[in-house]
Amino acid sequence: MATVLVIEDGAAMRHVYSAALKKAGHDVLEADGGGEGLALAAKKKPDAIVLDLVMPDLSGWDVIRRLRADAATAEIPVLAISAESHESLDGDDAFLLGCNRFLKKPIKLGVLIGEVAELVRH
Repeated sequence: MATVLVIEDGAAMRHVYSAALKKAGHDVLEADGGGEGLALAAKKKPDAIVLDLVMPDLSGWDVIRRLRADAATAEIPVLAISAESHESLDGDDAFLLGCNRFLKKPIKLGVLIGEVAELVRH
């Protein structure tokens, strides 16, 4: 299967996402913040990234901008996830800012697995 990088500052959610993806047959890398996630993405070149948008060290939006600006990581598909309740934040905004897919928390693990499967197929 694919290698998926999960960038999520919440340890509990990161482990839940990772366990579900591993159970689905993926190799999973974990990062607890944007800076660590960018370093892992550049070093390991995962097949897809699951990215929390709200993190204290470096926002998911900044991570996406940096991924897309680097030729080595520009083409890695990104599934953005967020619990933000801003009415203006939706999948269209996420797509325009460089995400391939977007989910609002709370998310069902089956949906997460299906979205990641779609990302690594393309």
